[in-house]
Formats: sequence, C-alpha cells, structure tokens
Amino acid sequence: MDLLAWFEDYLQRVEREGDQQRLQLFNTLRETFSYAEQDPQRALQVLQHSKQAALDLGEDCLALVFDTALCEVYLMGLMDVRAMLALATHATVEARKAIYDHCPARQYIYTRMVNAFFYTDPVGYADEILETFAFVEREYAQERTLIQEVLLRRALLNAILGQLDTARDQALQALAYTENDPDLERDTCLVIADVMRRRGDYQEGLVYSQLCADHARATQMYRTYLEQLALQALLYRLSGAESEAQTQWGLFTVFVKLLQLDPYFTTLAILSEYYEVGGELDRALDYNRQALAQAEKSGCYYAITELWIDQARLLGKADMPNREELNAARASLAVLRKPAFYQVKIERVESGDYRRLI
Repeated sequence: MDLLAWFEDYLQRVEREGDQQRLQLFNTLRETFSYAEQDPQRALQVLQHSKQAALDLGEDCLALVFDTALCEVYLMGLMDVRAMLALATHATVEARKAIYDHCPARQYIYTRMVNAFFYTDPVGYADEILETFAFVEREYAQERTLIQEVLLRRALLNAILGQLDTARDQALQALAYTENDPDLERDTCLVIADVMRRRGDYQEGLVYSQLCADHARATQMYRTYLEQLALQALLYRLSGAESEAQTQWGLFTVFVKLLQLDPYFTTLAILSEYYEVGGELDRALDYNRQALAQAEKSGCYYAITELWIDQARLLGKADMPNREELNAARASLAVLRKPAFYQVKIERVESGDYRRLI
C-alpha cells in the first residue's frame, strides 16, 4: 500500500468509527502545510504535539508520517539542516523496527534521510545516497511517486558532481513521473531549471523556472517562488536580455517586501551571481556574504565551503586580498567527508583563476 492509499484507508476508518481524536490528527497534518512556511515555529510545535498524541494512541505509523512532515518544516520553513539531519537519522533507525513493516511512511523517511545528506555533504555522502536509491528502486519499484523522487535526486547529485548531460536526462525523465501533481512538478521543474542554468541553456531554463514559479505560488511555497523570480532575472541577464532581467529583479524586490520572508541562501547566491554578471562586484560580494551567513546558521556544510570559495573568487576578481577567505574555505573542509573535491576548487582560485565555478 502506498502512502496515499494508506491515508485514504485511515480516513475512511476513523470517519466510519466516529473517532474525532484520530480525525483531528489527520486534519492537523493536512492543514499544517498551509502555514508551515509563513509560521514554521507554529507548524513545528503543532506537529511535535500531534506526533506525541499519535504515539499515545498507538498510531505508530501516523507518528512516522509526522516525522516526515517535521523534516520538511525543519528544511523548508526553519532552514535548520542540523535539526533535520538529527530527526531523519533517529526516524530512519526507528523505521527499521518490525512494527513499521506495513507502514508506507517508512520509505519516505529513507528519502528524507537522503535529503539531509544532500543539504549537509552530498559529495561526501554520495555512496550512501546511491545505496539508498538502489534500495528504494529495488524494494518499491511500483511506487511512482517514490521512484520519481529518486530520479530527481539522482539528477541533482549528478548536477553537483558536474555530470550535466546525465543530470538533464534524469530530471526530464523524473518530470514524466509527476502525473500532474503540482508539488512534484514544482520540485522537478526547480531542478531542471538549475541544471539548464549550469549547462548554459538559458532559454530552456527560463521555461522550467516559470513552471516552477507558477506551481510554487499555487502551492504557497513562497520562498521557492522568490528563488525562481531571482533565477529568472539571472537567466535573462545571462542571455543578454537586460531589460527583462531588470523587470524580473524589480518583481523579486516587490514580492520580498510583500511576503516579508527571508530568502533561502540559495536565492541569495543567485542574486550574487546576478550582480557579478552585471559587473557590480561590491553587491555580488554583499549577497554572497549574506548567503554564507545563512548557510552557516542552517548547518549546510558543503554550501559553507562553496560560498567561502566564491567569496575568495569574487575578491580576487575585484583585485582585493582574499587570503583570509581562502583559509576559511580550507578550514571548512574539516567537516566534509571528501574534501579533495573542494580542494581542487580552492587551488583553482588560489592560482588566480576567478571564473565562476559550475
């Protein structure tokens, strides 16, 4: 039984039995995501309380579902990768118990663990990520939503590793599995747009970025919406359409003020590149500093290294001293499992090559 079928069966059972307590837990899970991004602390407290209530009622599978939801709130709402990793690790160990053998949330906890790896150290955990993918594809081959998520994460890993043709093919394949689900299409188009940017396919990137933005706004994922507005401004500038780039940048600033949300550090990094491409290195450095501060706060270790490298690169490009930033980049390698991948980038900047790294 997949998770959707499990939910339908659960809902029918509690409605038939007139179990208002369990029905309220189900409704809480569904309603929380309507405000999780705007008020993540409230969502966190409600989900934690509901998880405990589920455990008190002996609803172990439902409690595991709440863990998957909590992982999303930590990541997308609170941007707290450390807390997400701790919860995903605990939940993955818990999910191996026999009482979860028939709980479809088990396999989704595995993918949340993969997400935690991605936001912590994707290169360092690449072997574990690929092993989890192989397990999910072998054990849950009939669950299209899960296979879609695996395909998409394979594409993302290959993009990070610089294997952009493979990443594009896998991301487009994942799009075929979305079956008009707006959440899946949003997340898939986000990855495709990023891959197209890395490949230099700016017009295609704009198409998928707009699709992602439309779905993000419709599903109230407003930080993702802001990120896509920023990405579109960058893609227009990269393609030489300066008027459209400035229009899109203006739209971004309007919605930042309107929504009153702090952008993701990934959005701030996009804005840094936007200004670098425009030759405004001071502003590029400022946005990169903001992205770095947010990545350090969230515990996204690989991004901290990447952003220190970028800070050193931008300073070098501006003919300013960058030794302190290069040393900070090296120091940040201590928590990464495969530092050689990033050491090559540091040495490239140190040699005076200040081209943007893919």
